[in-house]
Amino acid sequence: MEKSPVDLAARHILPTLALCVFVNIVDRTNVGIAALNMRADIGLSASAYGMGAGLFYIGFFFAGVPANLLLARIGARRWIAALLVAWGLIAIATGFISDVGSFYAVRLALGIAEAGFVPAIVYYLAQWFDRRAMSKVMGLMIAMMPASLAICAPLTTGLLMAVDWRWLFIIEGAPAFLVAILVLKSLPERIDDAPWLSDDQKKALSARLMADGAHRQAGSWRDALTHPQVLLLSLQYFCIGLSSQAIIFWFPQIIRSTGMSTLESGLFSTVPWVLAALLTPLWAWHSASTNERYWHAILPCLASGAITIAGALLLDDSALSGLWLLSLGVALSSMASASYWAIPRVHVFGAAAAAAGALTNSFGNLAGFVAPVAVGISKDMTGEFRLVLILLAMPAFLAALCSTFAGRMADPVDRRSIP
Repeated sequence: MEKSPVDLAARHILPTLALCVFVNIVDRTNVGIAALNMRADIGLSASAYGMGAGLFYIGFFFAGVPANLLLARIGARRWIAALLVAWGLIAIATGFISDVGSFYAVRLALGIAEAGFVPAIVYYLAQWFDRRAMSKVMGLMIAMMPASLAICAPLTTGLLMAVDWRWLFIIEGAPAFLVAILVLKSLPERIDDAPWLSDDQKKALSARLMADGAHRQAGSWRDALTHPQVLLLSLQYFCIGLSSQAIIFWFPQIIRSTGMSTLESGLFSTVPWVLAALLTPLWAWHSASTNERYWHAILPCLASGAITIAGALLLDDSALSGLWLLSLGVALSSMASASYWAIPRVHVFGAAAAAAGALTNSFGNLAGFVAPVAVGISKDMTGEFRLVLILLAMPAFLAALCSTFAGRMADPVDRRSIP
């Protein structure tokens, strides 16, 4: 039986993009484990480390929309390859930092270089998959993020035990150049350029995309920047990310504060991402199968907030139980994100979709600045992590509310089981 064009597109496109996501996650987050040795070496306080980790997302915020407005002119394939080369160079440069100022500089530059990546992936996939298929595809891509972190944590821990932290950044930054070449060689720019699709399959896939957007008016990037639902979803993404971003950059140090060794801290830090990698694609599959998006974002937001607060409260009296609950809270945030990324396409279409992805990604990732900075300041002031983790978990309830309001503002043709 001949495979459908959607299945063929997924089989030929997703492996390369998954590898891009893996390299992206490694170069973005390996600082969390490297910091176990790096902080003492260059004299970073908890506040200074938190600020440096968070500055990545300031670069992310300011570069996000401008970077993705270049997508249509340059083409997603070449743009993704260019971003890989840029952040690979900066990731390697992190191995040569000598003080707080240079740490701040490379983190800010890395954020600027990576800002266009996730929206470029979303934009590229939207050229191949309709909304129903997009929910499944984005579920797999979102699942690649925690899966990458699950692989990155033991890999980076092993490297840190074997080499100096400076060599860790150099070794883990270099593969970005090879992946950039792979992107240029293996990914077609458009459906018509795909050598593995027949002419009939190209027509069928194009017709499916046209039918998917037939009832919505294509908009410009200005439409996305002023669209109330897009702005509301940007706030939702910010709230979803606060507790998980704190865990990304601080979890190894939170674990070590309970008495575990460096090796144990690095290995246990894989737990949130293993859970997320297992649960997220199942949740995304269920969302796509039921053609429902909003409840699939609301429920994990509510559960994530409650479970993260419970985990933080248990850190002092039952540390291991608290760490497991914090891990589950992160997995639930990932599940909410898988549904979230399918929602903006309900509200905007055409050129506005790229700008919407860039805007929501930029504003949402401000959580990546607020969370690690807040944890660092709180740690220096109180000597513990519990209070700040509770405070960062509370906005998850607001995220659920944002999804409810966004759902109620959706067009009737796109509304699916909105509470």
